[in-house]
Amino acid sequence: TKGKVRLPALHIAARNDDTRTAAVLLQNDPNPDVLSKTGFTPLHIAAHYENLNVAQLLLNRGASVNFTPQNGITPLHIASRRGNVIMVRLLLDRG
Repeated sequence: TKGKVRLPALHIAARNDDTRTAAVLLQNDPNPDVLSKTGFTPLHIAAHYENLNVAQLLLNRGASVNFTPQNGITPLHIASRRGNVIMVRLLLDRG
């Protein structure tokens, strides 16, 4: 659709908490910090949608907890804003 930003496949898996697809995608391209056109990593997306399973997978595969895109927002900022205590703890433990 015109004007819509398409997300990379790993970001879609993070949004949907689809660990199986995310694991396959990471086998083919092991960069867990790939950026979307809007400047977010899959971990940002998992934090936004409160998807702990994919967040744990991404972190286990080396995703950066402290990755700060141009907008300055980290996954921890997102989890904090959403009030997701479990995600915040996970990110703090890994950061």
